[in-house]
Amino acid sequence: MIASYIVLAVLAVVGWSPVLIRFYRNWVSRRNPISLSICAAVLLLMWLAIAGIWVISGDIGKEIVTFVSTCISITVAVYANFTFYLAKKKIEERD
Repeated sequence: MIASYIVLAVLAVVGWSPVLIRFYRNWVSRRNPISLSICAAVLLLMWLAIAGIWVISGDIGKEIVTFVSTCISITVAVYANFTFYLAKKKIEERD
């Protein structure tokens, strides 16, 4: 069971890596904060896969992983909402 989850988690991280790189490059070239918030969301998904390995293997407590994951999730959600607000405000200023 642990081995299969590790394989799936690695596949998830490898699968999300190109998406992360693409949005990061987009953010660097255009300075689009929405691209950066998508990068943060992708990093959260990658973190959850990696943290799952620690929980299943017993190397770290479930409480710590749950607390950290929730804190990261809240931070990403607040940042994403803030960037969407800024993008909407910027579009309204153009009109």
